[in-house]
Amino acid sequence: MRILFMKNKFPPLFIFMFFGVVLSAHASTINSLVEAVQLKEWIDNNYRTGTGERVVLIDVVPGIESRESGFSGDFENLKKQLAKKFGKQSPAYKLLDQQNRDGLLGHIPGAILNISHDDLETMKRNDGPIDVDHQVGSGDRVDELLQSHGITPDDVIVITSSQQTPWTVCAPRLWWTLYYWGFSPERIKLLNGGNKAYALAGYKLEGDVAQPEIKPSTMTVDAVPTRHFESRIGLQEMIDLVDSGKTSNGR
Repeated sequence: MRILFMKNKFPPLFIFMFFGVVLSAHASTINSLVEAVQLKEWIDNNYRTGTGERVVLIDVVPGIESRESGFSGDFENLKKQLAKKFGKQSPAYKLLDQQNRDGLLGHIPGAILNISHDDLETMKRNDGPIDVDHQVGSGDRVDELLQSHGITPDDVIVITSSQQTPWTVCAPRLWWTLYYWGFSPERIKLLNGGNKAYALAGYKLEGDVAQPEIKPSTMTVDAVPTRHFESRIGLQEMIDLVDSGKTSNGR
């Protein structure tokens, strides 16, 4: 079983750069980032692209507790969570007051909440010598994610996050999971800068837990005609690369 070791300490830019080493040439030639102004145009077009494809907006947070804090924009609840988890001297805690004043808390209208640690896009795997959390989800689990979010093969998926640092890895991890299971980079987009960029562009975030009504779909990864399994590398393959010296020059 081949796995890619991903750790939460890496920011999304690092994740994208790291994945850029292992993604196919096809992926590297397509811009999977969408700017806030483009997303706002799609939202104003009844969540449709300029060519008519339906846009599904997904807000990825690490755990269910984030629904009542980051996603909802609940300043006091989020402040308590950050103090408990990281301490009042942490950068995340100290930045929160300014983020609240700047209107950077909450979610984009129409966003569907996705819990990254619900064991759908990620799961525990063992490539030896130990079990490792947060590895790519199985096809069955990704099927459940797609169906629960009402996603169909013709949709354009825009992925963002209402979380501020240090959780920003969750959104690009979902992008990579969908890419691994065959989605084209033309169909999966990351909002460049996340919800923060959307708010700084002058667009209002919502501060509640309301989500759009979702009609579950029947989509499975079998509906995607290809796979990008080459974007995941196993432990033994990594050891072999290190032993061969090929990791020193990036080839």
